Amino acid sequence: MEMMERDRAFSFKESFQAGDLEPGYNAKYNLLQEILRAMLKTPHVGSTDWIFFIAEILEWLDLRGDYDDYVQDPRYPWPYSFIVQDIVQAFAMIAMFFPDSNVTTLVTMFVNSSQCDEFRKSGVFDPKERSKVRPDRRTRPSYKFRDKELWKEWKEFYTRVTDYICLAVTLVKTQLSIEPTSESFKSRYLKDLSSLFIVYLVKDSFHSALTLK
Repeated sequence: MEMMERDRAFSFKESFQAGDLEPGYNAKYNLLQEILRAMLKTPHVGSTDWIFFIAEILEWLDLRGDYDDYVQDPRYPWPYSFIVQDIVQAFAMIAMFFPDSNVTTLVTMFVNSSQCDEFRKSGVFDPKERSKVRPDRRTRPSYKFRDKELWKEWKEFYTRVTDYICLAVTLVKTQLSIEPTSESFKSRYLKDLSSLFIVYLVKDSFHSALTLK
């Protein structure tokens, strides 16, 4: 049961991140995940201060790292047997942004290695440079108050879909008027009309989104 919930959690996280419309965001997120996986798989030799740091966090949260049971109540988050793996992953993800700390020495060494050249050049560690580009998707204003330029491509697509629907309706009407209406033809027309209804639904969905602006 615990393994199933963990798998669902991973799938949800991937689906949630994939739904971000910020240009280039998915590529950056995938790069971060690749670096994180490589970091966790690489053997490290050096200070063990980070282990005691994590142990202090577990103590502060009044948690243990050796749970082998499972709480059936889904509203209760603890305990579960993957606490150590999850907290180590969280530490690795955050530690790379604190290179001056003695606790994060091993993570900093890995990030500064040749294996992470592309990651360092991505600008993730340069907040000043990142602040120059404002996100055009993940903002507080609702769709109704977005800039009109945001809808330019959608309007062009909506126009193309509308033209396609008009052409499809004309073709179906023409076929119905000039061809025999035997049972076989009726069956084919029903399939054509079913496809047409799907196109109409898509068209109406885009129309609803565009009228919100």
